[in-house]
Amino acid sequence: MNTAPSTSQQTTQVDAPAPCSAFDPDVIARTPLFGGMTDECRCVMTDRMQIRQLHGHERLYSQGDTARELYILAHGHLDVFRDGKKLAGLEPGDFFGEVSFLDMQPRGASVVASEESVVYAIPYAALRQLYQVNMRAYALIVMNLAREVCRRLSRAEQGLCSMKP
Repeated sequence: MNTAPSTSQQTTQVDAPAPCSAFDPDVIARTPLFGGMTDECRCVMTDRMQIRQLHGHERLYSQGDTARELYILAHGHLDVFRDGKKLAGLEPGDFFGEVSFLDMQPRGASVVASEESVVYAIPYAALRQLYQVNMRAYALIVMNLAREVCRRLSRAEQGLCSMKP
């Protein structure tokens, strides 16, 4: 049985949003969250994101935490745990935390760095601000979130259907 590490270290974070140039353009370009966006629209969003550095075995968030951010893994590797069992591993370019972010419910899983990692955090307030200043970018982000949630639900459904006797 895999169990989630029990470290209680705090993530190193940058509270102020970083400028567009601070983000790895390759990571941003291959992240489905930014699909169909022009560079200008991407910059409108990334100008509101924060960069967080995680040490190996450091917890980004815990199951049951309040969801205030959506995340993109820029570098490193993260593991997802629920009730102490490893559910998945995340690779650079993956975005995560969207379900709790959207439904405003507590986090359904814990996310822990398995090595030195960098994540980009999108605070809920940043999306609200984006709505006010660039409706096109906001609409694309929301549509891309919806598409990815649908893809993940479809994969989960296929997995459940393949388990039936």
